[in-house]
Amino acid sequence: MPKCDTSTNKNLLSNTRFQRFAVDRLEDLIAKLLKGERDPEAARKSRERMDLMREATRRRVGTVEVAVDFIRELRDQRAYSFSTVLSP
Repeated sequence: MPKCDTSTNKNLLSNTRFQRFAVDRLEDLIAKLLKGERDPEAARKSRERMDLMREATRRRVGTVEVAVDFIRELRDQRAYSFSTVLSP
């Protein structure tokens, strides 16, 4: 598998043939999931690719803790909306 390279990715994304291939592949995977079919080897490869991408992002930008802030914001909004609905 080739290394993740942004210039390569931009070229691939502008390639219509690649886009069609990616959409076809995604449709095949969704159809298999809807049928309940699993491919353990494909899942393992996907996890490896995701781990590599996550590590590359961590090295490039550091640890990003957006989830914590997002959850707090969502919780605060929900608490506000419940308090306004429940207040007499």
